Amino acid sequence: MRPAMSDNTTRLTAGLFISRLTQSFRLMVGVRDYAGYLRHMQQQHPELTPMTEKAFHRYCIDARYPGKGGGSGRCPC
Repeated sequence: MRPAMSDNTTRLTAGLFISRLTQSFRLMVGVRDYAGYLRHMQQQHPELTPMTEKAFHRYCIDARYPGKGGGSGRCPC
């Protein structure tokens, strides 16, 4: 028999579930995670200045729907 989870553990688990579900829905419609991008930049590229949130989303839209100028087709994270 499993021990009962505390209210705090239940809230943390529910919060993580909601966070991951939200992230999944955003990825399905092509909206990338800016907070995840910031974490990645801080961990992997601390010497670089990350894009602003507005610039990040513009980059992602341009990468997803390249115009005449072309595009890499990838978000920076």
